[in-house]
Amino acid sequence: MKVLVDNRWFVLVVIPIILALISSAFVVNAAQRHTQVSPVDEYVYIDYTAKIPEQGVVILGDETGDLAREYISCQGVAGYGEFNPDACRTGDFSEDEEYPYAGKTAADIYTPLYFAVAWAFAAPLEALIGVDFLDGARLSGILWLSSSVVLLYFALLRLRVQLVVSAAVPLMIVGSLAAWWSTTFLSTDATALFAGSLLFYVLVWYLQKGQGIWLVTLAGILSTLLKFQNFMAVALVASVILVAAGFERASSEALGLRHLTWKQSIRGASLVLIAPVVAQLAWMLIRSALASGSGAEQGVADPLSIPALLGETTKFIGGMVWGASTAASVPVFAAVVGVVMTWLLVGGAVASSLSGGKGVTFESSLGYFWIAIATVAAPLLGVATYFMAGFYFSLPARYGISLLPIGLAIAAITLGRNAIWRTVLVAFALYAVGVSFFPVLTQ
Repeated sequence: MKVLVDNRWFVLVVIPIILALISSAFVVNAAQRHTQVSPVDEYVYIDYTAKIPEQGVVILGDETGDLAREYISCQGVAGYGEFNPDACRTGDFSEDEEYPYAGKTAADIYTPLYFAVAWAFAAPLEALIGVDFLDGARLSGILWLSSSVVLLYFALLRLRVQLVVSAAVPLMIVGSLAAWWSTTFLSTDATALFAGSLLFYVLVWYLQKGQGIWLVTLAGILSTLLKFQNFMAVALVASVILVAAGFERASSEALGLRHLTWKQSIRGASLVLIAPVVAQLAWMLIRSALASGSGAEQGVADPLSIPALLGETTKFIGGMVWGASTAASVPVFAAVVGVVMTWLLVGGAVASSLSGGKGVTFESSLGYFWIAIATVAAPLLGVATYFMAGFYFSLPARYGISLLPIGLAIAAITLGRNAIWRTVLVAFALYAVGVSFFPVLTQ
């Protein structure tokens, strides 16, 4: 790896450790403040995690167990209060109708991968030092967030982005409201941040090596099986590979990229795009074969229509940084983070897409495809959800957060060349991280 500093030990070991420690401290600091269950499906995620050692997988038609029901009876759900609080006193959690989805799980659509990791954190902590099961499971966010930040850092280093920018910009992930919602609660959205950074890193690695498309393919399969919505980051990576053979040589050489043939580009993009789809279809067949009954009635179905799908086109670009929050639901100093980060994403992507002039470069293709996929992914995902789950609903903006790390990388590459913008990026990253350690959204 080529870096323009003398002390490789500091760059390759010390800084990543510092980034991981900051990420870990953020998760621990925020998670220990939670007093209620997250309204973003944490109830059914608790149930899935608790069933890992005995069932291995939650299946369509399953009912939630007593542990998950106890948490929402005794702690309540943020914004909704307690469900069947009398059960907290009596210990009888058997009344299905008193719980969300009439007592059924809504997490059967997921593979057990994320929940196995959460259980691997929770079980030892509970057995060895008495940490509450849910508190321990939430700490699995340390793995997802730290990995996301460190992978993005190394990807930017490989692209010869200045060291201070390479270290600062990944910390914006920590400072985002998306990270608060996804990595300090039990949430499958945590995998999206990891998937975005992982896919961007292996994309850069492949384009610099000129071989090893299997690694990009495996990363795509893993990302999609962790959470189907992560496929949009896979699509972005495949799109960049598809046009890689047409990159201008001078711009590619400046970034250490190898020249690909059109045969490599087309075959590579096809493999990266198709393999995760096949893997997801295989999981859907397994899920159907294991089903023991009908799924949960979630009460969120909306009519699938052209106007509804058109309304989805701006959702991810404007909302991915906010998690389950809005500008009106957080203090002004936290809302500033969401607004500025959104503008950095949009501004960086637009500037990047225009940077190639009449030619095609790695940078311009990144910006163009980021904008395109962030725009069309939501309506396409809405249609895919309709066929997978049997109903359509207005998608949460948080479904787009696998694009967040890649969007920040684009901003670092494009804006980081200018001294003034470097100062802005570093200052904002420090501000965002600083704000993240305050109890911005304490329940």
